[in-house]
Amino acid sequence: MLERADVLLESFRPGVMERLGFGRERLRRLNPRLVHCALSGFGQSGPYRLRAGHDLTYLAMTGALSVTGTAETPVMPFPPVADHAGAMQAAIAILGALLRRQRTGSGSFLDVSLFESALSWQSIGLTTARRPQAQLRRGQGLLTGGAACYQIYRTGDGRFVALAAIEEKFWRAFCEAVERPEWIDLQHMPMPQDELIGALQALFASRSRAEWEALLAPVDCCFEAVLEYGEVASHPHMQERQLVQPQGGDEPFADVLFAAWIDGMPPAPRRPMRELSAAQVQDIWGNEDGRESGEPYQGGVPCPAV
Repeated sequence: MLERADVLLESFRPGVMERLGFGRERLRRLNPRLVHCALSGFGQSGPYRLRAGHDLTYLAMTGALSVTGTAETPVMPFPPVADHAGAMQAAIAILGALLRRQRTGSGSFLDVSLFESALSWQSIGLTTARRPQAQLRRGQGLLTGGAACYQIYRTGDGRFVALAAIEEKFWRAFCEAVERPEWIDLQHMPMPQDELIGALQALFASRSRAEWEALLAPVDCCFEAVLEYGEVASHPHMQERQLVQPQGGDEPFADVLFAAWIDGMPPAPRRPMRELSAAQVQDIWGNEDGRESGEPYQGGVPCPAV
């Protein structure tokens, strides 16, 4: 399989591939054009190369958790940030390596880590750490909970809404829509803006989420309801964009398609996922066009779940 492959993606700890008999030198002999991406927790070198980790511990090391949450405590983000960042970084690196291979004819070894993928998203925080006058603190900064204009508020029916009226024009539009013109000039008061935040908390608690949606949805002020997962697929915008594809069966799931329209067309639905044995996968791999024995050709190569 390796002799025919374009890409090998593995997520073992460093050293496992060598122990299995597929170290870098053997892979290079088998297929000099192979793009080998090793996706690990902390990378192939350094004192943490063999250290165990999960999303929460990776984010703890990047500094991100220190500014995520309330003034009292950090909170766990969801979905797992490092896991998704690492997947994206691996895909981007693989695509770049395939383009380079077109020019050079040579494969690549890509050392991608979940920790460093999440770390690459921390440039704002790491920059502010070098500027004492601009330190980020939970519950105190513009993007970390200290501003009334950029905040999550509980509504009267126990739901939540998000307000992100950072620009003055958006804040003004919001204040005018809720008939509080006296708040317009308070947007840039020192943070944390506890008194102003408290006033907005009382305001949003006076109506239901649906009532606030009816009032503020038409207003250009960066306001949205906080949707629960069960509400997402039926949202009119989601319906129009066609990226969320609910799947039925004994274990129904939601398939979120590739997040890009290309040349004005939405992403095509994926083939249904199916589980195959190792022997069936080898059978597919052995056919030049990627078909199982006896399977009619439909174009493209199936991507089975193994």
